[in-house]
Amino acid sequence: HTRAMATRAMAAGQDYDSTSSDSEDEEEAHAGFLRTVWKHKVPLFVTIFGELLFCVCMNLYTDASMKIGKDMAGSVRDKFNLATWYWVVFGACLLIRGLTLVSWKKLWFGGKHSHYAAALIFFSTIQWVFYLAAYYKLCEELTGITWIPQVMIGPNNTADGYEKLAMQECIEAYGTLACVKRVNRPLICKEEFSEAFCSGYSWTGVEGDVKKCCVKNIYSLQRPVATLPYTPITIGGVFSVLQWLAVLAMKWNFEQNPILSEQLGGEFMRGATVDILDAVIFGQYLLQEKLIYPKYGIEYAPNKGQPITAEPMLYRALLITWLVAFITAVCSPVIYTYFRSANIETEPEVRTYQGAVSDLMESLRMLKQEQSHNLVDEALKLQLAQYVAEAGGDDESHMVKVLPEGMDVQYAVAAKTDDDVRPGHASRAAGAQYKVAYQDEEEPREDHVPVSKLVPDMKRQTACGPGCFQGWCAGRMSAHYDYEHKAEIFDAIRSLFLLELPFLIWRVYMDGASLSIDSWNVIVIAKNLVWGIHDLLVILSCNNPSATIFGYTPLQSLSAMINGSAMSSVWVGPAGLFRIAADVTATSVKRRIQESIDALNLHKAWLIVERERLLQKEEPDQSQLHHFELTITKVNDELAQLEDASKIVHT
Repeated sequence: HTRAMATRAMAAGQDYDSTSSDSEDEEEAHAGFLRTVWKHKVPLFVTIFGELLFCVCMNLYTDASMKIGKDMAGSVRDKFNLATWYWVVFGACLLIRGLTLVSWKKLWFGGKHSHYAAALIFFSTIQWVFYLAAYYKLCEELTGITWIPQVMIGPNNTADGYEKLAMQECIEAYGTLACVKRVNRPLICKEEFSEAFCSGYSWTGVEGDVKKCCVKNIYSLQRPVATLPYTPITIGGVFSVLQWLAVLAMKWNFEQNPILSEQLGGEFMRGATVDILDAVIFGQYLLQEKLIYPKYGIEYAPNKGQPITAEPMLYRALLITWLVAFITAVCSPVIYTYFRSANIETEPEVRTYQGAVSDLMESLRMLKQEQSHNLVDEALKLQLAQYVAEAGGDDESHMVKVLPEGMDVQYAVAAKTDDDVRPGHASRAAGAQYKVAYQDEEEPREDHVPVSKLVPDMKRQTACGPGCFQGWCAGRMSAHYDYEHKAEIFDAIRSLFLLELPFLIWRVYMDGASLSIDSWNVIVIAKNLVWGIHDLLVILSCNNPSATIFGYTPLQSLSAMINGSAMSSVWVGPAGLFRIAADVTATSVKRRIQESIDALNLHKAWLIVERERLLQKEEPDQSQLHHFELTITKVNDELAQLEDASKIVHT
C-alpha cells in the first residue's frame, strides 16, 4: 500500500514536471519572440509614426484646401474621399502586420518563414505607394483654375507728338519715374476683337484711330497653400520630408525584417531600394505644370495660359508609367522573399571549408577529440580542393607568364604586358624546376625555369581569338546559386523595361531642353542609363559575369564600377554629380588594386597546390621545399602591401 502511494506520488510528480517543462518552453518561446520584435523596434516604430504623421497631414491639407478653394473654378474637392481612405489603409495594413507576426509565432497557417516574411514586407511597404499616389491625386483634385482678363495691346515705341521723344530715349535721359507722364502716346492694339477667339473687347487709341481691341482670359492653375496648424510650415514642405521617410521606411522593412533577420538577400534588397528611391523622385513629375496645364485645357508653351482642348492623355500615361514602376519595384522583393527559401531547402548541402572549420570549433568546445581530428582532416582536404579549383584544376600543365631575369615574383603584378613577360605552358620537370613551352615566336622555344619565375596566367585576354566572345545567353553560368541566378535575371527584366527605360525616356522628354552639367536631372538620367545598360547585360549574358566581348567582361566591369559608389544610390543636389565622379575614380582605383590582389591570391593558391603535388609524388629535399616557401612568403608580402593600399582608397 505504501509502495502504491509512493508510485502514484512519483507519477504525479512526473506529470507535474512535464507540464512545468512545457510551460517553461512556451514562456521561453514567447520571450524569444518579443526579443526579436524589440530588436527591430526602431524601424517598426519610426515607420508607424511616419504613417500616422502622413495621415494627419493629408487630412489637414484636404480640410484647409477645400475651405480656401471653395470659390475656385475647377471642382476643388476630395472627389474620392481620399482623406478617409488614408486612415482605412493605415489601420488595415497595421492590423495585418500584427496578425502576420502573431501567425508566424503560432504557425497558424503552416508554411515557411519566408512566406510570413514576404507578407510582412508587402503590408509594410505597399501602403506607402497608396500614400504617395493619393497625395498626387489630392493635389490634382484640389487644384483650381483662375484667370486674368488681358487686353491685347502693346507699347508704341515711336516718338510722341509733344516732346518728340521715344520711351527708350526718355528712360535713358530722365529715368523711369519721370517718363510716367513725360511721354504721351497711344498704345497699339495687337489683336482686334473676334467673337470666335476673344472673351471681350476694349476700345483703344485716340480720336480718329480707335480700335475695338480683343480681351482674352489668361488662365492659370492655383493650388491652395495649406499650412500645419500654428506653424508657417506648408503641407508641401512636409510632404518633401515625408517622401524621404517613405523611402527610409521601405528600406528598413526590406533589410531588417524581424522574421528572417539577416537572411534577406542583401544585394537583391539594396537594388530594389535604389529603384524605389528612383520611383519616389520620378513621382514629382506629376506636379509639373507641363503635364497639368494641358490636362485642364490650358496651353503651357509657347502661349502659356491660352485656352486649348483638354489633353489628359499625357498626364495619364506618366501616371500609369509611375504606378507600374513603383508597384513592381515594391513587389519584387516580396516575390523574391516568398519563393526564396523553397529553393534553399531543396538545394543539396555542399560541404565547404568554412562549414568544416565552424563544426571543428564547436567540436573543440565540446572536447570531442576523435571528431575534432576527423574535422581537421576534412577541413584540410576541402581547403586543398578550393586551392586546386582556384589554381585551374587538376591539369598537370598550366598557362603561365615567365618573368625575365632581374624581375622577382614581387613584381608579378606589374608584369602585365607582352614586353615584360613571355607566355607559355608549364609542367613540372623535377622538384621546383618546370619545363616551359613558350607560345611566342622568340627563342628559346623551351626552357627549364624555377618556380620563383612563374606566374599563373588563368585569365589571359585577347581582343580576337579563342574565348574573345563567349558566355552570352549561356544559361546557368552564374556565380550565385540557382535561385539567386534566376531572380536577378527576372528582376533585371522588370527593372529595364518597367523602370529604367521608361523613366529615361520621360526624363529626356520633360527636362531635355533645360539640362545643364550641374543639373540634378543629369544625375538621375545617368542613373537610368547606367543601370539600364547593366540590366541589359544581365539579360543578354543570363547573369554570367564572365561573359566576354573582345576579351573583356563588360558586366563584371560595370558591376564593379557602380557597386559601392554613388551610382548605386541617388544623391541629392549638384554635389551628387561630383560625388559620382569621385566615386567612379575611387572605385576604378580600388578595382585595379583588387585585380592585383586576385592575381596574387591565384598565384599563392597555385604555389600551394604545386607544393602539395610535389610532396605526394616524390620525396623532395629541403632546398626544393624552401624554394616554394620563399616564393609564397614573397607573394604574401606583396598581398599585405596591396591590402594596405586598398584601405587608403575610400569610396
